[in-house]
Amino acid sequence: RRSTSPDMNVLEALAAARSGNISRAQTLSDELLKKRPSDTMVNEYWAPLIRASIELEKNQPARAVEILKPLISYDFSIANPVVSPLYPAYLRGLAFLELRQGEAAATEFQKVLDHRGLVQNSPLKPLACLGKARALALARNVSGSKAAYQEFLALWKNADSGQKLLEDAKTEFGRLQ
Repeated sequence: RRSTSPDMNVLEALAAARSGNISRAQTLSDELLKKRPSDTMVNEYWAPLIRASIELEKNQPARAVEILKPLISYDFSIANPVVSPLYPAYLRGLAFLELRQGEAAATEFQKVLDHRGLVQNSPLKPLACLGKARALALARNVSGSKAAYQEFLALWKNADSGQKLLEDAKTEFGRLQ
């Protein structure tokens, strides 16, 4: 059964957006805004985060960056016990990667890595390592990129083989050699 909890609705909307189900994400976001029109967290944090995720999936990274700018002040907030703090910074990093702005992307991913205590049990930690590796490669910082790839691969050393993300990272790292 589908949960009616706002926290679960947010998670479902974010998951839908990040997995490419844009119409579902938009519907869930619209429902959330309709049910909680005066909820500050919904209006100022969750809805923009969902919209930015949708824009990333629509290959509109510049729009995602603009949507995420006001969320900079929330980067370190714990808005939901399930969604990691620093998720806006991570999404900005992804958007800057798509915009081919390696240094800006690396800065956003580094925010996540500099505050590991906030993301210690979150997939954002290794994903930020990978994002930083890609960003530094884009910025032509080969030694920094190699170090970040090595950190990611060390974190995922026990991951199931055949994972596309892991295989992509190994291939990208191999190209730097």
